[in-house]
Amino acid sequence: CARGGYGSMRILPLLDYEVIRDNPKIIIGFSDITALLVTLYTRCGLVTYHGPVITSLGEGSKQTTSSVARVLNHGEPVTLFSNPDQIIAPGEAAGRLIGGNLTILSHLLGTPYMPSLEGHILFVEDCDEKPYRIDRMITQMRLSGCLDHIVGLVLGCFSDCGTISEISAIFKDCLKGWQIPIMGGFDIGHKRTNLTVPIGGRARLSSHDGNLAFLEPATTKNSPC
Repeated sequence: CARGGYGSMRILPLLDYEVIRDNPKIIIGFSDITALLVTLYTRCGLVTYHGPVITSLGEGSKQTTSSVARVLNHGEPVTLFSNPDQIIAPGEAAGRLIGGNLTILSHLLGTPYMPSLEGHILFVEDCDEKPYRIDRMITQMRLSGCLDHIVGLVLGCFSDCGTISEISAIFKDCLKGWQIPIMGGFDIGHKRTNLTVPIGGRARLSSHDGNLAFLEPATTKNSPC
């Protein structure tokens, strides 16, 4: 994926998912690429990778480039650490990770490509959206019922979307009373540091440890697992 922007949703009906499933490749990107990542995971059973695109990789921080190499090449589980000041709801949960750009996920609602989030740890990030728009999107998802059975929620970067306290307050209010861990402060999304995470990878989210710890390597020796 060379860049984000717009257009991934337009090609979803044109893809041959059987061919893709039978010929697994590493697919990595973020932002608009979210539509491809979650659809290929749910329709093909492939782990995909939320991480930098080509245009952002060259401008990324050292942590960004080392994260790509570590997730794709080292064959070891990775752990991401949260900001301890951004534990919105404490707890611990285990499940496969799914998610990406909040705007794209909310636009998939009502289409045959909206993934089931049941039993998953959901992560979301966004950029250049006013706080009321973040509120509107997460409220739409909550009212649709698609969030009813997630086991945890991870907040990545919300660049130019308001203050950290504003974003945290929105999620705390919208999901008030939900018995799931909700943690922010992860370097995932539209910032110079954009850590790579495997969509479909088994993970544990723990407010006690302050981290999102993957329980298995993101790739196998021969192909994405």
